[in-house]
Amino acid sequence: SIITLFMPAPQPAAHTAGEFALDQRTAQFALPATEEAFRASIAPTELAAFRRAMLVCGPLYFAFIISDYLQLGTAPAFWIIFAARAAVCGFALFYAWRTARAAKDGAAGVGAAYRAARAFFALALGLAFVIYPLSGKGYVELYPGLLVMVMIAFFFIPARFVDRAIASAIGIVGFNAEAALWMHATLDQLPLALLLMLATLVLGAVAAHAVSTLRRQHYADVLALQ
Repeated sequence: SIITLFMPAPQPAAHTAGEFALDQRTAQFALPATEEAFRASIAPTELAAFRRAMLVCGPLYFAFIISDYLQLGTAPAFWIIFAARAAVCGFALFYAWRTARAAKDGAAGVGAAYRAARAFFALALGLAFVIYPLSGKGYVELYPGLLVMVMIAFFFIPARFVDRAIASAIGIVGFNAEAALWMHATLDQLPLALLLMLATLVLGAVAAHAVSTLRRQHYADVLALQ
């Protein structure tokens, strides 16, 4: 549960040294063999969560085509956006199908899912940077969607902490770089939006790091108590 997740870890604290030492930069075990064993132990639930995330996030990304249609009609820009959203949705559904077929691959399956998550972040963000200038929408209309994408990256799609943090930071920096070029946001709009983006990034990173670390601490403590 959420409550037990943040309770102090049971003793002995095997994660403080030796084979269960944690790399605080990546929120993973420092030893590759220990990390692989941990991933093998979580494979069934992690792969199911990844598949569920892809089944939700792909169609959700595409669903915003309704808003694009209402804004653009059948203008040429709409069809470019349609193709971009369809590509992201198709990628997600393909990996949902592929993950279901690889459910027995253990640590290798989890590693493949994490790599697919990294690719999904890159594709979804990269094409978002194509969609934004074509959408005909302004800064205030678009940045809430970016915040949702950041929260999804941190809390919904199983992935490595480092990949989540990098993708989220690139998304926020890239969005504001594009905003400076063509969105013409006014000074009264920027402070609140930038504050919300920064808060979402920092709080999301801290929470995702804590969850990733605590899961591994729990794994190490359970083995130490056996």
